Amino acid sequence: MKMPLGRGGGQRGRRAQSAPLGVALIFGIMVVSTTVIVAFGAGAITDTESHLGAERTQKALTEFDSRAALVGLGQSNVQQVELTSRGSERYRVDEDAGWMNVSYKDPETGATTVVFRKRMGAVVNDDETATSIAYQGGGVWRSDGAGQSVMISPPEFHYRGATLTLPLITVRGDASLGRRGVISRNGTTRYFPNESMNPAFVNPMANGEVTVSVRSDYYRGWGQYFETRTEGDVSYTHSKNMVNATLVTPVGARTVRSAVRSSSPAGVIKFKGSTDPGFDAYNSSDGDGYAGEGAANGWNNASINTAGDVEIQDNGVRVHGNITSGGYVDLKDWSNNFNGERVAYADGFSPSPAPASVETEQISGVESVSAIDGYVNRRVDHIRSNPDSGYYTGDTITSSGTLDSAGGDKQYYVEHIDLDSGETLTVDTSGGNVSVAVRDYVSLDEASIEVDGTHDARFFVKGESAWGDRSIKGETTTSHIDITGGRVVTVGSGPSENATQVAFYGKSHVNATLSKDGSNSKFVGIVYAPSQGTNKLAMRQSEIYGGVVTGEVDVWQDGAIHYDRSLRNTRAVPEEVNIIRITYLHISVNRVNVTSP
Repeated sequence: MKMPLGRGGGQRGRRAQSAPLGVALIFGIMVVSTTVIVAFGAGAITDTESHLGAERTQKALTEFDSRAALVGLGQSNVQQVELTSRGSERYRVDEDAGWMNVSYKDPETGATTVVFRKRMGAVVNDDETATSIAYQGGGVWRSDGAGQSVMISPPEFHYRGATLTLPLITVRGDASLGRRGVISRNGTTRYFPNESMNPAFVNPMANGEVTVSVRSDYYRGWGQYFETRTEGDVSYTHSKNMVNATLVTPVGARTVRSAVRSSSPAGVIKFKGSTDPGFDAYNSSDGDGYAGEGAANGWNNASINTAGDVEIQDNGVRVHGNITSGGYVDLKDWSNNFNGERVAYADGFSPSPAPASVETEQISGVESVSAIDGYVNRRVDHIRSNPDSGYYTGDTITSSGTLDSAGGDKQYYVEHIDLDSGETLTVDTSGGNVSVAVRDYVSLDEASIEVDGTHDARFFVKGESAWGDRSIKGETTTSHIDITGGRVVTVGSGPSENATQVAFYGKSHVNATLSKDGSNSKFVGIVYAPSQGTNKLAMRQSEIYGGVVTGEVDVWQDGAIHYDRSLRNTRAVPEEVNIIRITYLHISVNRVNVTSP
């Protein structure tokens, strides 16, 4: 007999079967969750341990850095340091790790002299992630193995107030190190200043560029440090893991304090005309220019200063000022040639004796004026990369037009300026200074450059190619600034013949010529192209209102230089910006050995 099924009996059976399934499901979720938590927790623990290990290594190498400095810089002969690692990793000495090169470039000759090039070596700690932490060159660095690196502790590279102190510490020693390292001194070599090593390795540096180059796995960190400490532009060669920092000797606050300054001991100031070539002075700052002043009104302050000789070969030559010569002073006749108070000489003078009214003094010599080749190169290259738009097409000025200064200072780049009869280049300086970079030459053939405004016009002549040869009285000069019956003048409401407003700067090979073609040439401003060679300014039937600084000066008949005394209070060469300045250099290489005890 079958028993009847009660109401709901089937549902209770199904519920009884689902209970074990629920328990199993909950248990499975718990297992998965626990596994995920354990997995993530293990990763977090590993990351934490790795981070703590890296911190321990950085701390150990920072302590190593301070101990190595004590030994390398001579304050201790031996030091020991704990080398805490990130686990199973060990420290090693890599003697071939990276190098530093310090070089000096003479901008006049273009020659580069290597002060030193040395392997730095490194004490390195690597881990399985390819991250390395290392001591190198007096600093501590970290690299991720993919080309990125940062500085942990700064190297021995100290730049302050145009002085670089670089006591490089190099490392040699055991390929593998234990838990402790012994740092011992292995000698020091002083490279700069060091006249016995090279006569040019002296302070203060008068001219040139110093480049510090580092090739290293940590070059980006080195570069960031250079950028921070020198506040200048730093260049990278990523394909070679290399960084360069260039430091430049500033030109300094130069002034033009005489009518003519011959900067080269080999140079000569020559006066060869029988029809009144000469020197006198005026002061444009009083507002009336040359008018009412000059020799006729007692302005005998047009001094001549040369590192070489002075030769006056005709009675018609008249010097209204004093003469200072680092060589021999040869006058034709005292009464005709000299209207000054003093002649200083190094090698002698004639005729001898001098008149009683003239003071004579023998001196040891005259300091030469260093070239500004590097300065001109930098200005031309900078302007070429950042020019303002001018009225001319292409890179040459061959027709009349205006270079403006609307809105402030402007700068223009040209390959050359070549103007013919009747053409005028107006430089409008009413809104600011105008700088013109000239790659090759300036030629004015019965043409003019007129500076109109109250600010300055500056021409930087690099002289890569010359205009050509100019013959003056049978002597040929390869000219880069050639003015033939032309004019460079100041116009407008400002003072007449204001030489402080106009300057032509040239490299040490740049020559200038002024001569007559229809009318005499006139130049208002300064020609500033000092050299240790024999570049020159040659002039005939022309007048300069301002001053001249160059290697040699030749003045023929009807040639005159009227010195603007306001130049004494004016900086001749503008101060450079955006350069890393270097005047004093102190460089040494300090060697240490690192071994296990």
